[in-house]
Amino acid sequence: MDLIKAEDITDAILKGLVTAGNLALANETIVRLAATYGVDEAAIVPSNLLKRYGIVEACRACCLELVGTDSTVQIGNYSGSRQDDIYERKYKLYDDQAKSLLKDLTASDFNGGETEKGGSPWTKTVNIYRG
Repeated sequence: MDLIKAEDITDAILKGLVTAGNLALANETIVRLAATYGVDEAAIVPSNLLKRYGIVEACRACCLELVGTDSTVQIGNYSGSRQDDIYERKYKLYDDQAKSLLKDLTASDFNGGETEKGGSPWTKTVNIYRG
């Protein structure tokens, strides 16, 4: 199931660099996460929040692959030198954003807003994870 596609990536630096493997990883992550909420792959109707989470996952995977390839990094301690990798900085940003979005996801983000049996719009699912 292709929930996240190349055209969904709007990051100016990563546009065109996100690979099919990164997209497949993001889509697989969504499918596996849906399973934890009891939603089958065929039944996934992603909310905007879930779609954003998938995009962030794809970008994070791309940045992880590209760390160390930034040709604008300069070695030395002179004025105007930049010694940090743009992909490393972006990875950290996407990692923080992914963790934040993951905390806000609920079962209704996977099934188009339908609540589970006995569910209520006033209840919220809390994911507990170590990381």
